Amino acid sequence: MNAKVKLLNTDVKVWCASCCIRIAPHEERAILKGQTYHTHCYSKLQFTNSNRKSPGPRRSPSLGN
Repeated sequence: MNAKVKLLNTDVKVWCASCCIRIAPHEERAILKGQTYHTHCYSKLQFTNSNRKSPGPRRSPSLGN
């Protein structure tokens, strides 16, 4: 018997969690905590997170004390 087999398209469409643009199947991607990012979006994310880490709360200089 000749059986016809229909192959399904296995390309899964993935969107970047940062810029909401589709990531091409051949494009490199980064995955962090279940979120998928373009590599350049991921590097921007890492850069902004490193700037947010401060050694402690900022204190305003006291005037006249």
